[in-house]
Amino acid sequence: MQKHIRLLLLITTSISIYGCDLPANLNSSSDADSLPSSVDSTYSISPESIIDSSLDESIDEISSSDIITEEISSLDLSTIESSSEEISSTDESTSEDNSTSPIEEEIENFTIGPTNYTDYSDISYTGVAINTRYSDELAISPNGKIEASGFDYIDSIQIHVYGTYDNLVVSSENGTITATKETLGEGNKTSVKYTYDFAGSHSFIIDNPSTFVVNCYTITIYYKGKSGVILPEVNIPDTEFSVGWTNQDYGTYYSSISDSLSGTNLLKALQNLNSTNRKRTVGYSSLWNYYNKTDYDPNNPSKYIAFYLGTSASKSDMNKEHVWPNSRGGNLVEDDIHMARPTLKADNTSRGNSFYVEGKNSTTDGWDPANVGNPIYRGISARIIFYCCVASNKLSLVDLDNDATSNKTMGKLSNLLYWNLQYPVDDSELRRNKGAQDIQGNRNPFIDNTSFACAIWGNTNSTTKAICAKSHK
Repeated sequence: MQKHIRLLLLITTSISIYGCDLPANLNSSSDADSLPSSVDSTYSISPESIIDSSLDESIDEISSSDIITEEISSLDLSTIESSSEEISSTDESTSEDNSTSPIEEEIENFTIGPTNYTDYSDISYTGVAINTRYSDELAISPNGKIEASGFDYIDSIQIHVYGTYDNLVVSSENGTITATKETLGEGNKTSVKYTYDFAGSHSFIIDNPSTFVVNCYTITIYYKGKSGVILPEVNIPDTEFSVGWTNQDYGTYYSSISDSLSGTNLLKALQNLNSTNRKRTVGYSSLWNYYNKTDYDPNNPSKYIAFYLGTSASKSDMNKEHVWPNSRGGNLVEDDIHMARPTLKADNTSRGNSFYVEGKNSTTDGWDPANVGNPIYRGISARIIFYCCVASNKLSLVDLDNDATSNKTMGKLSNLLYWNLQYPVDDSELRRNKGAQDIQGNRNPFIDNTSFACAIWGNTNSTTKAICAKSHK
């Protein structure tokens, strides 16, 4: 880990208001009036420059720079009173009192970037991934966040953001943060570097509350004495789950898949296997011509098993459910009989295009397959969602309750992984997998081997790690 030495100077040219430091040059009502009248609940980005007196530059030089200092929103600016005499007095008392003389602290740092963010297993990532277009950027999805606790002392966090977006919210357990904004480059090459100075906090949260993805180059945490980061508590029942091969009717289908593969390597291997074996797709408009071989009721073959419910129903009462919603990229795999399922019309409507989220019942912000009344469809739905990422490399999973439809994502990943373990493969899945192979030539690998899901996505974040730790072959 790279060392970074920084001088932590006690304040000698600033005024302390309610425990927060303001620059000493903010000493008149006109200065106070220049701050925004309304600010974010955590911090605000002010378009006006507030000159930091600690910068060793002339007034003219600073005025022409792009550095803007922001102050914590809880400050009562009306109480600010300062004078040169007060500042001078502060300087004198500082020079006489050795206990308040400047001290040197050793500060360590680590930098999170697109190539190494998963290396920091002591930090929780939700909705964070590598930008699919620009591999040198971290993409933080709407409602995505990065969080950790357990530091003895966080000095500062520096975030280098692509473009000029200032919508990331940085917070800590005590909420005392000062933000500084520096604009770099010009035109299309513009980027912004934010520095958040903490007041000895032990935790941090970097949150994206916006409705669009924010791309970052790097996030650097400067700290002293990291004592072992405590991850957010994961509420997972103390239950062990068996995973692995579920049947033997696949023959030599998986002979090319090595047991040593994991992560994106395993995903790519399964994608290649699928492409090799899938001789055709039946087409969305022709699915009903084949459902009698995949979704028939074995006790009454003239009827179909209704997805989400598991009961027998007539075709007239049903339509086709995009398990991966069409508006979220499901159109990329809708011709594949492994994805779209015959469903009662009312159940299809109640889900809308929501992510699968345990305990939710919304057409847009999360929906639980168990809402219909048969919880085994949590596991069945999860394994279909996993398959879709094999059928199309343009689809991906996120550990969020919702995401922009344009991202072609589905979730909630941690729920899907847990359901895959909690609800074993059902006989109807085995029967359907064999029927689909007879029609198209390919199989759903997550039905044949339930360990594949954790092997691919289990290391996504602290929650998925804790879930997959409950599984064993």
